[in-house]
Amino acid sequence: FKPIMYKSPFILIGPAGTLQALRKRGYQTFGSYIDESYDLEQDDITRFNKVMDLIESISRMNSSELDSLYAKLYPICLHNYQVLKQRNSIALNQLVNNLKSIVCSGKQIVENI
Repeated sequence: FKPIMYKSPFILIGPAGTLQALRKRGYQTFGSYIDESYDLEQDDITRFNKVMDLIESISRMNSSELDSLYAKLYPICLHNYQVLKQRNSIALNQLVNNLKSIVCSGKQIVENI
């Protein structure tokens, strides 16, 4: 989530379906602009090689092409940042409310030793 926090594009190296799982949680990925077919690959080595091919193709871009790509990806980065910010806020509020309910109910949190 570090690149999302810093509003940066990312290529995710992880288990098959990781990008799909992010999309289910409201995040957007960059499949309209880069090949994300690696996320569907079940074989770890093949998936890793597809990621490396993608990184190599991006590394061959000149400055103008990279600037153009980044301009297209940045709105997605902003969207993801907002989703992360909202999800963290909701999670923090739930944690605070849970702690308040425990403390205010007088329940013992830790048993006497």
